[in-house]
Amino acid sequence: MERSIRQAVARGEFDHLPGAGKPLPDLDREYDPDWWARRYLEQMRAQDAADDVRRLLRQELPLLKTTPDRAAAAARIAELNALIARVNATVPEELRLPPVAI
Repeated sequence: MERSIRQAVARGEFDHLPGAGKPLPDLDREYDPDWWARRYLEQMRAQDAADDVRRLLRQELPLLKTTPDRAAAAARIAELNALIARVNATVPEELRLPPVAI
């Protein structure tokens, strides 16, 4: 078993794991036996929020592209980008949404 791990390390299979080179989160907290369930629920809520924003963008972007009132469209895009920034602060990097630009 240890030899397999050493060989995997030598091949670089552990080089790009999430959190590599960063301190362990919540290391100084009091032990919580349900930590994994809480973290999982937080991740799922963040994913749901990102999915909600994606659905909202799919609905609103076609309308914003065709609206004749450019000032109103620009104001709504600013609101959507603020929402995207809030969601991006809670989700992992691979789930982050790009800002809206029309």
